[in-house]
Amino acid sequence: MSSLSRVASLRLPRGRRALFCAAAALASACGSVSSGSGADGGPGDQDGAPPTGGLVGTYEVTDLDGDLSLMPRDMRWLGFGADGRYDILTEGSLGVRTANRGLFQAEDGRVFLSIQSGVATLFSYTIDGDTLTLDSGVGKITATASDAMPAATEWVTPIEVDHRIVLGPYSSDLDATDLAWDGSALWYGNGYTDRGQLVRYDFDAEAELSALDVGISAWGLAWDGANLWGSSNGNPSVYKVNMGNGATLVTSAPMGAWIPGIAWDGTHLWAVSNNERTLYEYDPAADDVVGMTELGILQANPGGLEVADGALYMALGDSVQKIDPGEMQVTQAYRLPGMLISGIAYDGTSFYLMGQEGQDVVLVKAALP
Repeated sequence: MSSLSRVASLRLPRGRRALFCAAAALASACGSVSSGSGADGGPGDQDGAPPTGGLVGTYEVTDLDGDLSLMPRDMRWLGFGADGRYDILTEGSLGVRTANRGLFQAEDGRVFLSIQSGVATLFSYTIDGDTLTLDSGVGKITATASDAMPAATEWVTPIEVDHRIVLGPYSSDLDATDLAWDGSALWYGNGYTDRGQLVRYDFDAEAELSALDVGISAWGLAWDGANLWGSSNGNPSVYKVNMGNGATLVTSAPMGAWIPGIAWDGTHLWAVSNNERTLYEYDPAADDVVGMTELGILQANPGGLEVADGALYMALGDSVQKIDPGEMQVTQAYRLPGMLISGIAYDGTSFYLMGQEGQDVVLVKAALP
């Protein structure tokens, strides 16, 4: 029985149960809509919408209190549309931005918010002047009415896809990992596969060029101009790979465990840890970790890293965050709904993304304007 079904089986007053059942139908129908955005990037209008209980409008979140485990803890804006859809815009540590969309029904001072397919949360709500308060009984959201809420497509820029390649379904021979560009072709890792090889791939020809037997299970990958560096499973180090025989030439000083992304800036390596939610700057010449930046609360696990034109790009869920490495602040965020992005590489002109769409492992050539 799903969590939604278990909640639906609780003894609720008749009117409350009817409202819940209607919202449950919305949640189960939500699917990819819960993480997408409309044509205008914000709540819209349409006929036949569910009851909205006077909530329609946009609000700036001013306080989050208590247990809001199913809601983004770094929400900045909340918008309710007359079409029964709502948008949450988040801004976390380092200025990391995400945009999320769900469905809602509101009536008699209660509102159901679909969080993801098959999951909904019930809040009571009050509107006192410009102040909206949502109270789940264990957590509370307070927000102030504001017309300044940006459209979702302004908050997080849509990624423009030039070409998409489906490499195949996720399997023991194929996993979604980070990417590296060696000057003429892409490399991707072996992750959890049984293959034990790093793969060199020609995107334009849609063909595997070669494979290198290695002793690591690489998630993160970077090219330093002569050699690949890779992470391995949950280990806290990164490893320099001999391009002739795949042997490990260098094992770095330890950083954080589970490193899904590595990038080379010409002098130093950057690595991100899922376990510690931290970005590391590593000097291979001194074998020394020279910088650490905690990422704080994130809505998804970090993925691949890349350095392009002086900026650091980090995959995060279905988004890519562009970071100024000097200020350690996000300057722009991009999004590709429906793709869990694991890897990113740059060839000097275009970006390449690797990730999963459903059960398929895909490569995408894209512009990040």
